[in-house]
Amino acid sequence: MHELVYVSDAKLYQLAKGLPRGSGGSRDLEAEFKTPLGGFKIGRPARKREPSLAAAIRILNQSSRAPAWFAETTVRPGEWIQFESPLAHRVAGDAVIFLDDDEPSDEYPTGGRLRLLLHGSRRHLVGERPTDLDDDIPNLLPSSSWVTFGEYLLRTIDEFGNKGRKTADKNTWRPYGSDDVEHGIHVLTEIMRPRYAAAWMAGYARVTAVIPIDGGVVLAATPLYVEYIESPGIDHS
Repeated sequence: MHELVYVSDAKLYQLAKGLPRGSGGSRDLEAEFKTPLGGFKIGRPARKREPSLAAAIRILNQSSRAPAWFAETTVRPGEWIQFESPLAHRVAGDAVIFLDDDEPSDEYPTGGRLRLLLHGSRRHLVGERPTDLDDDIPNLLPSSSWVTFGEYLLRTIDEFGNKGRKTADKNTWRPYGSDDVEHGIHVLTEIMRPRYAAAWMAGYARVTAVIPIDGGVVLAATPLYVEYIESPGIDHS
């Protein structure tokens, strides 16, 4: 059994445009998908009267923009990816952040070298509400834009990870580079502790930025859906 954590209504309606709504919406549908790490099924979200998630994914898979595996080095902003990763997730104001484990393992060999960072809207969370960080990190308006999320990373650096840098005004945007992003990811890792809080999740997302950092890359994306899955290391035989 798999449990949905996040479903973006806006992306779902875009992909499922023209599909009829069923009385039970995506709650009554399941679909199985194959990945390089194995297969998994789309779960059943606790929401009513939405277009079919399984049908929307089927449309995407059959289109010219079918998702690539997230660890492929050729993925670029604007493209869709499919992922399986140990992720921690936290609410920050009106946003939700998913961040992967930064330690490599047999099940997750890209850990630390490829940092998967998902950013989306808090209102798209399904069921469970993760630990709220409103009192710990700056507020962020929901947005699938990397520019907006990049500003948030800078504020995180300024308020919690500033090492001798001039603190920026909260209402002032400033340019940022890969060093800022790398430091922002480090700060988020310290706050979210994915090494201890990450659970295996899978889903589809649209890439918003690919930022090279020292020894690797940050892959930022905004998800269509995210769901819990079993660790690839679990053997039921």
